[in-house]
Amino acid sequence: MSSDYKKSFEPLVVLQFSSKTPLETKEWVIRRLTADHNEDQGAGLLAQYETSPESGDNMIVIGAKLSRLLIGAEELRIKKRYKNKGLTEFLISDIDRFENSENPENFLLQSEKQRIIWEEIQTLHPMSNEHSVPGVPTKMISPKNDTLLDILHSLDFIANIFPLHDKEDIKLMEHDWFKSIRAIFKPQDIHRIRNYFGENVAFYFAFLEYYTWALVPTAILGFLINFWPVSDFFKYSFLCFFNVIWWTVFMELWKNYTNRLASQWGTLDGEMFERPRSLYYGEPQLSPITNKEEPYYPAWKHRLKKYFISYPLMMICLIISLTIYFNYCRIQNRTDAKYPFDGSLMFIQVKAMRMFPSIVYSLLIGQVNLNYRKLATFLTDNENHRLQTSYENNLTAKLFIFFFVNCFVGLFYQAFFMANYGNVTQLLTSMLIVNVVILKFTEQIGPYISKRLKKKQLVESVPTDARLSNSVKQLKTLLPFQGTYGDYLTIFEQYGYVALFSA
Repeated sequence: MSSDYKKSFEPLVVLQFSSKTPLETKEWVIRRLTADHNEDQGAGLLAQYETSPESGDNMIVIGAKLSRLLIGAEELRIKKRYKNKGLTEFLISDIDRFENSENPENFLLQSEKQRIIWEEIQTLHPMSNEHSVPGVPTKMISPKNDTLLDILHSLDFIANIFPLHDKEDIKLMEHDWFKSIRAIFKPQDIHRIRNYFGENVAFYFAFLEYYTWALVPTAILGFLINFWPVSDFFKYSFLCFFNVIWWTVFMELWKNYTNRLASQWGTLDGEMFERPRSLYYGEPQLSPITNKEEPYYPAWKHRLKKYFISYPLMMICLIISLTIYFNYCRIQNRTDAKYPFDGSLMFIQVKAMRMFPSIVYSLLIGQVNLNYRKLATFLTDNENHRLQTSYENNLTAKLFIFFFVNCFVGLFYQAFFMANYGNVTQLLTSMLIVNVVILKFTEQIGPYISKRLKKKQLVESVPTDARLSNSVKQLKTLLPFQGTYGDYLTIFEQYGYVALFSA
């Protein structure tokens, strides 16, 4: 964060326009962002251009006065802790009764401030007397139905929106996470992660740590059992029994732990109050609850889209997945028959040829999963869910069904219908290894190379005496963030392989 900003306001969010955005449109967006919250139907935020050799006037930084942030916290019913008491919904009139109220600048967490600003940006509408976009007079708008973000996205005027990081906090977290020897054995500071990144990211890292430690006993037992002087049948039976007990206990312990965290963070009843999604559309009607006009979409249209569009397309996709799997089985059987373990070829050659179909199938499944994820997102968007929780629940259900069929049905079929345990081991090994390799590249190696290349291009494209602000530097090396869904799905896939088929 540059020193210039510290003198005016703390920038929390950056919005970058595309190069084709007219100046009149940019000025209009800034006016709507900074217009009075009550009188002019604006967001009541602070915004100014971030001018640099790289960004020109295509980037604005957005923040808010403390008083505006507190109003937003009350509107969103953010829970804060009473002095010597539990969590309760924040009220400005009771601010003196809340912990840390004597330090107002740090009263709200970084994640809470950015959430408030993001909510205001998402729900910001044009003024009631505006019917076209300044700078694009041919673009007609409906002030009641269209949000500023919808309008800008439809015109392809937004290149990026992202929250700004606090470099000092990030450096401290990096040291605690991986830049010290003690970090390997030291538990993560989940509360610190939550304070900075929010609950969704914190829950992910909490589960990742819990799951990693749960793998230690199974890994040790799986290694030691090879030296047990008993029959293979007894070894594997014992390991199966242990896995059933261990992973059942693990899930119950995790439920208790996540409930404890949710209670401490005030998210147990987080679904009680939600604003409609910014992408939710419908005819404006007066809400009996808020006494304000809100978009209304008939329930029968919503069900029609689910029953006659989403479900049939899902069935077609599942049939395609099963067709791919049974074609793989046919090819695998032919390969096994062509390359038997009869001594005519070296063992390693036979093993490699037999593994080849399962490796190709594993790579294909990875690509299919990626396409199914895009389709599931499209179908859920098309269903027009009013609330974010409803949207996420429906998206999760679709992804769970797709991934379960793609990743596990074949293993269940080989294990319990064909009783071909050799193929189960071979396919599981291929899918798990391919999964780990792809994950390693997509989450670590690929992003690292991409970021280094972007940094190199940035240094070469800017004169040595130029001083870019941190926000521009951050944007130029920023990698697209796809949310936590991909991370959760990866863990779900790995957990299934390990917990269901490791024996």
